[in-house]
Amino acid sequence: MLVKLTELFKPPGERMQMTEIYISPKTVQSIRPETSAYLNEARQLGYGEGSDFSRITINEAGYSRNIIVVGSPDEVRQKLSSRQLLKG
Repeated sequence: MLVKLTELFKPPGERMQMTEIYISPKTVQSIRPETSAYLNEARQLGYGEGSDFSRITINEAGYSRNIIVVGSPDEVRQKLSSRQLLKG
């Protein structure tokens, strides 16, 4: 099962960007609050002062990678652990 999250990333020399990302909950190693300085730029993309962000560590084929996503660690954990029923 893949879970859809909103990722924040900043290519070198460019402005902050947002995109949808689908990840497998099995690949997530850790979730922690994100408070880095460039999150002010993310707020300019439409997320207000009350928005929370989390840094997720993902294991991809033996390599760890960090991504920043929209939502508090609790909100992200709930999304990763929710079960969705398929209607058919």
